[in-house]
Order: sequence, then structure tokens, then C-alpha cells
Amino acid sequence: MGICLILVLGWVFPVSQSDAESSAGKANMATPMPPGKLDRDTLKSHNPSVLWAKTAGRLELVRQDAKPDVLRVSYPAGGWGSKHSGAQIKFALPPTQTKTVQYRVRFANDFDFVKGGKLPGLAGGSATTGKRRPTGDGWSARFMWRRGGDAVLYLYHLDQRKSHGDDFALGVRFKPGVWHTIKQRVTVNSDQERDGRIEVWFDQAKVLDASSLRLQSDNQAPVDRFYFSTFFGGTGDEWAPKQDQVIDFADFKTL
Repeated sequence: MGICLILVLGWVFPVSQSDAESSAGKANMATPMPPGKLDRDTLKSHNPSVLWAKTAGRLELVRQDAKPDVLRVSYPAGGWGSKHSGAQIKFALPPTQTKTVQYRVRFANDFDFVKGGKLPGLAGGSATTGKRRPTGDGWSARFMWRRGGDAVLYLYHLDQRKSHGDDFALGVRFKPGVWHTIKQRVTVNSDQERDGRIEVWFDQAKVLDASSLRLQSDNQAPVDRFYFSTFFGGTGDEWAPKQDQVIDFADFKTL
């Protein structure tokens, strides 16, 4: 299958040829991001696939000679939740039943994981989050770090046990100062069936294969969003770091 290159946020975001054809207009209009702090207006003016963004001065594009661009996110001391920590950007993707996305992430050398926080992932429809129970028109499959850097898939789906998303343990741990590669493949269920599936690879090793999932109903919510969502929390001061923290992201692509 052919590969088309789309510039997104200053990094190169490859998509399959079929995706490229369905989003060719947006691809042709996208332009490289300038280095430095990125706000909502800058993001949207350079990339029309950005649906909305909340950065609050905490998102920076770092340009390095002969190296991929790095998206650097800051997490202020005492901050938790998306209002006071990290950054969020929601991207539109060509709707499909199955999509694979991959990116790299590096926690700062002295990173304090505290109780945990959010990391980007695929989503669909209304991209349900925020302790709201999915009703069939949206789902989200972000990641989280937990205490000590334990990695989990954090999934909002129709059969979740509580109002917040469910953890699916990956059995691996993020290490400060080390680049890790996360790869995620989501297949939404058909109609009302329990045939959805999410697969996850961590540093090229497959660490999760969750099947029999109901992410949506009546074909309302295909895979059509990439949710760059990262912040400390959880809810409450006990989730907040005592010192300023930084995470770097790079090499986003769909496969």
C-alpha cells in the first residue's frame, strides 16, 4: 500500500494511500509549524485537521538539526487536570473501522510520576472522556502512566465498570530519560456486536490484545480522532507533582 506524507505540527505524519485520498484537501493545506510555543490559533492555522486545542503556554515545538522535531509538554508544579497541567489537541482522521497509530515518548530524567497522568491515543465520535459514561456515540483509548511509571491503556467503552475509564495493564513501565515507542491498533465493533479489538505494542513487543469490546453502537463512532491528551490526574491535589515536569513526544504516524 502506498504512503503519503502529511505535515502535522512540524513532524511528518504518514498515512495510507486510501486515507490520503480521502483527506487530500486538508493534507495539501497543512504547512510546517514554526518552532517555539504553540497556541490554538497557530495550530489551527497551520493544520486544518486540528479540531480544537488547549495549550495554555505549555506546548512547545523544539526543532533540532538532523533530528525529528520534538513536541515538548510542560506540567507545572501543583497542577493537575487539563486546565492546569499539560496540553490537549484533538485531530480529525479519515473515518475507518481500523486504524493504527504510533509515536515516541520520553519522560524527563528526573520525572516524578506521582499517582499518574494521561497520554495520547485514538478515539472516535464524541471521544468520550471526563468521567462520562459512553452512550454509543463516542469512545476514547488513551494511555496513562501510573505510580512508578506503570503503563496502562485507559479505555472509555460501553461496558466500562464505573463512570471513569477502565485500566488495561500493559505489564511494562516507562523509564525516565528513555525514548519509548507506543503503537496502538483499534478496530471498532460493528453495530451492537462485541467484536471490537485493541492491540498495543511497547518498544516493538506486543503487550496487549483486548478483544470482544463494544466501543460504539449503531456504527456511530468509527476511528476518526487522534486525541493528543496529556496531563497529571486524576482529580485532586494528591495527583499533582511538587516540581515542574516535562515530557517529550516525537515521530507521530499512522500505519
